[in-house]
Amino acid sequence: MKPLIEQIILISAISIVLLVFISGCIMPGCIQGSGSYAFENRTVDDFSSIDLAGIGDVYLVQEEKHLRIEAEDNIIQYMKTDVSGGKLTIYQRADCINPHEPIKIFASTPVLESISISGSGRIISRSPIESDALSLGMSGSGSMELNILCQDLRATISGSGDALLKGVTKDSDIMISGSGTMHGYDLMTDRSDVTISGSGMAQVNAMDELNALISGSGSVYYKGNPRNVSQMVSGSGKVIVSEG
Repeated sequence: MKPLIEQIILISAISIVLLVFISGCIMPGCIQGSGSYAFENRTVDDFSSIDLAGIGDVYLVQEEKHLRIEAEDNIIQYMKTDVSGGKLTIYQRADCINPHEPIKIFASTPVLESISISGSGRIISRSPIESDALSLGMSGSGSMELNILCQDLRATISGSGDALLKGVTKDSDIMISGSGTMHGYDLMTDRSDVTISGSGMAQVNAMDELNALISGSGSVYYKGNPRNVSQMVSGSGKVIVSEG
């Protein structure tokens, strides 16, 4: 009986050590936030695309170009903002950053054609994004909360990303691979094309036409009473009309 008790105590001690190690991001070279907030207004070239690669919250406005970073004073220097080929990329130049205060990026530009996330960050629009054609891309566990006014929308979600979209678009093309989700009941569309491979989920509001293609256990929920509904499902996936 005594050896069993000793084993339980040993396992509990190891578990506590691992929990402290993980939660504190304790590893050589890890940068701990100082707790003291700072900000920088940065000058960048013109951009019409934005990519958040890593952590942080990006707040988007469609107006005169401007870029502002808010973070702890010993972390802000590691937040990089580069423009190449008209795309603003935001990333951190460090293997491990453990901020104690939020990292916020306020970005504005008069034209937006593409928005993407790779990592665990968030992108939030503070006003409607107007565009003839808008492309959204998500890989990883990041999230988007966007208000959209456009003719053509193309959204690709891979991994466990989560998109919350509202506004108006004529045509939408949604592709989800993995366990990603797209909440679009408040995004009114004339036509919605939805392709899901895996266990992803999409909610759409299609007024005229819905085309759903599912392979795996994914689900498409729709509202808007579209006149034409086409569905092709292989696996346990479902296309379900919303009662709400």
